Amino acid sequence: MLTALLCLPALAAPASEGTSPKPEVYVYFPYLHAAGTPVLLDNLQGTWPSNTIPHRLVPSAGEAGHFAAVRFSHDATMWVNKVRFRAPHDNTNGLNCTVDGDRVVDLYVGSSTTPPASQRPDASVVVPGIPDAPFGVITFEIDIHPPVWVDEDEYLFVSIEHPGVVPTDMGCTLAGSLDDPERVDSEFWSNAAERPYSWAGLQTFGIDKRLMVEVEGVEPQ
Repeated sequence: MLTALLCLPALAAPASEGTSPKPEVYVYFPYLHAAGTPVLLDNLQGTWPSNTIPHRLVPSAGEAGHFAAVRFSHDATMWVNKVRFRAPHDNTNGLNCTVDGDRVVDLYVGSSTTPPASQRPDASVVVPGIPDAPFGVITFEIDIHPPVWVDEDEYLFVSIEHPGVVPTDMGCTLAGSLDDPERVDSEFWSNAAERPYSWAGLQTFGIDKRLMVEVEGVEPQ
């Protein structure tokens, strides 16, 4: 289970805890870009990072290696060529979130509103860890090459691994609050470290938070 803001029951899922803003480090992994009209899909609708109180999404015991995913949609066909997410590097309430270890970011495209259980990802990137990173917020920006094609009637899912050892050395993500009744169950927890996953909405665990994830791409010319 996750751990975010409140500690969840023993159901596999995440949880979150409020954290105060800290110095931020920006890490960029460059590749190539497709040409076209730029598109930005922001899971917090332009409010992050300045206007939201960040919360840590933390795996519970036995959940190291599980994934958190967010669903995106766009009203036109697009190539996805970049993903950005934020992760905490700190120790709060005995939960040590680090960015030392590598983590996997998977992209899936499909027509279902839930991430796929067994489908191979349409793109998969191993994001290198950052040994000796300063405490604070780390923003990871990853270019996707080759870019991933998403039709206007399809969804894109960005799935981020939460690796490590709970609670002493684990990869966490940051989430924020946004009151938006249009986006119910757009965040998910995998309940497994490998396929087949058993995805469940974060709201199932009482976590009404948005992962701090952005997607960039282009509408083809």
